Amino acid sequence: MDVHVTAPHRANAMGLLVGLLMIGIGYANNGPSLDPPLATIQVATVPEGFGADTVGGDQGNVCHVTTLDDQFLNDPVLGWGSGPPGTLRYCTFDALVRPCNNPSCGTKIVFDVAGTISLTRKLLINASYVTIDGSDAPDPGITLDGTHIEYFQPAIQIRSNHDVIVKHIRIHKYSNYEWKAGMSDGLDLIDTHNVLIDHVSVYNPGDEAMIISSGTNAGIPSGYAHDITVQHSIFAYTYTGTHPTTSGIMIEYDPINNVSLHHNYIYNFKRRSPKFGTGGHYDFRNNVIAHADGWSDEGGTRLIADQGVNATGNILKNVYNANYGTAIRVEDNAPWHISGNIYNGDTSFDDSLSSHAEYTNVPAIMTLEVTEVQGHVFGCAGAFPRDWADQDLVGPPSQECVVLVPDSICGDGKDKDGAGKDAIYGGKPAGDLSCMRCPARQPVMTTAAGAWDAVHERGPPARLPD
Repeated sequence: MDVHVTAPHRANAMGLLVGLLMIGIGYANNGPSLDPPLATIQVATVPEGFGADTVGGDQGNVCHVTTLDDQFLNDPVLGWGSGPPGTLRYCTFDALVRPCNNPSCGTKIVFDVAGTISLTRKLLINASYVTIDGSDAPDPGITLDGTHIEYFQPAIQIRSNHDVIVKHIRIHKYSNYEWKAGMSDGLDLIDTHNVLIDHVSVYNPGDEAMIISSGTNAGIPSGYAHDITVQHSIFAYTYTGTHPTTSGIMIEYDPINNVSLHHNYIYNFKRRSPKFGTGGHYDFRNNVIAHADGWSDEGGTRLIADQGVNATGNILKNVYNANYGTAIRVEDNAPWHISGNIYNGDTSFDDSLSSHAEYTNVPAIMTLEVTEVQGHVFGCAGAFPRDWADQDLVGPPSQECVVLVPDSICGDGKDKDGAGKDAIYGGKPAGDLSCMRCPARQPVMTTAAGAWDAVHERGPPARLPD
């Protein structure tokens, strides 16, 4: 079977073929099974927004996670809060104890194993220049289970640091969905800056799916949270039982500034989808918000001023579906630009909410027309490979996010370089489309790529090395 480049602007893309492979993929939600995810194709997107320039730990040391075990140790040699060598907790602690003030001494955490890590306590990322990258993990990818974390603790807390990347990680609470049991939050970003959250899936938190906050009101010495991007991620509450206050994304407590949220799916929270609850500058565009219940008038997207300090920014071309409360609520006459959003098919519902022209002092972000947003987000958001939860919620990946690597990269089934490369990259016969599973890390899309390149004035990415 041949695969053709479908977008004219990619016709000369130096050997990268982009297409869709959806052969023999079916999906059903059979509960929280730990079976492999049902879609194993890779996705590549581009960091955008206020946090896009973070380098994370990609230029530093590589720490390999070789086991799914998790233990919290008070070891006289390894130190308090470490884990056994080979664990994720060991890698995060190792990054903390290694003095580092530049990207070259940072830590990139990669996974040689796949499956579910049942966290015994929250995972604290307190060092700077750190990347947690689940994109290269074998199938079925990496899931952090927060069921057994002490309540009022997040699964991951990024705190008092800078230059952190978390991507292609799933955070679930698989059982014990009661309000005050297990992890309270999926992700807490406190007193941190230059952070990129990319292709993360968070399900069934006890309280918030994610918090972005300064330390002022969080029991931590005051800091400054700024230059943060959350993109192509899924935040969802899918448990059907009762929960009085389950919340989506809370951005609150001064000082916070320069936060971008784009191309995310926020599903079924009673409040804060999201809540911009403090002064600062924000950009919220091309997201899908669904089933935002109106608990205490906090359903949907809430825009307020805090202690007289205005929050400013864009609420641009988002999709609001089946929201039972107020889709967008503006308080304290906060000067937001609000336009192009759609609510249950109504494209004019927000016309009277805007009180400011569109803010242009935001980084360029690929912005789709509102009619294209849901298809893109459903096809591209969340951790890859998609597990049963993401498949059940948004379906299979879409064409614009799938990257096919040509045979020269995947290999022809022969160990031609003597280093086992072909086996690593799939070892499939020439032309075998299961080479779709080969790692492709370049920023490649199809229909969306043209819009992205036009915004950023860049051409197609360089060809992956042989």
